[in-house]
Amino acid sequence: MTTEQNWDFLPDFLRTRLSDCGIRLADVEEIRLRCNRPVQILCGTRESWLMTKNGDAWILTEELFAEMLEKLCHASPYVYEEQFRQGFFTIEGGHRIGVGGTVVVENGAVVSVSPIRSLNIRIAHEIKGCANPILDRFRVCGVGHTLILSPPGMGKTTLLRDLVRQVSNYIEGKSLALIDERKEIAGCYRGNPQYDVGKRTDVLDGCPKDQGMLMAVRALAPSIMAVDEIGGREDVEAIRYVIRCGCKLFVTVHGNSLTDLQKKPWLNQLLSEHCFDWFVLIRGHGDYQVMTAKEAQIW
Repeated sequence: MTTEQNWDFLPDFLRTRLSDCGIRLADVEEIRLRCNRPVQILCGTRESWLMTKNGDAWILTEELFAEMLEKLCHASPYVYEEQFRQGFFTIEGGHRIGVGGTVVVENGAVVSVSPIRSLNIRIAHEIKGCANPILDRFRVCGVGHTLILSPPGMGKTTLLRDLVRQVSNYIEGKSLALIDERKEIAGCYRGNPQYDVGKRTDVLDGCPKDQGMLMAVRALAPSIMAVDEIGGREDVEAIRYVIRCGCKLFVTVHGNSLTDLQKKPWLNQLLSEHCFDWFVLIRGHGDYQVMTAKEAQIW
């Protein structure tokens, strides 16, 4: 079941325009705002554009774009400057806002994005119970190193979040560390998770994955660690360290099929070392298959 949303973070003019165009807020996954251009709405695989009553594209003027940005930042954009440098910021409710515009670089490092001219509002969705089939297998065969695989936008982060929540809440003696580099799993706002990630879960918010995994093992001594979107050499080396320390891993990775994993050099090393006990292949929204390593026939 999807958690009911509070839409107060959107200004009245945008909510009114969405309603006038017959777009249900509950269906919206992304709102893409571009200064002086049409407003794009994504509801799953369906794309819509806000229109005027005359059937023309409704243009987001510079004045309305500025009002939108001010509303999202609570009239204090300077508070989010550090997050702007990363290309996104997270607001109350766990909604993640990607930013585009003029990137200011000094000495090879991004110092700001100014002026901001586009916003991608990724609406927070929490679907409790979506990880039930994974938990059913765990109850029979035990919790193990688990890799969740899917193309972008198919819900792997949502699935990982519910897996963390359920294991944290219902499996005694299993403390979890959640490395949330992109602030998407816990959706922390001012340090507080906006999603339910379970009562036994510690969050390292905004921390690089490889560093966070090492920090968590040393400082938090978790039974299980969850990490979103692994892939690089540093991630793989940190994963090896975590496994050697006896900590179970829940991780996600982009890919269209299990054979895609074998085409990724660093991930293929983990596969050849038989690092994962479970594979979860997401084929569509709410459609996924849970397999043991043997069932997946990955080797």
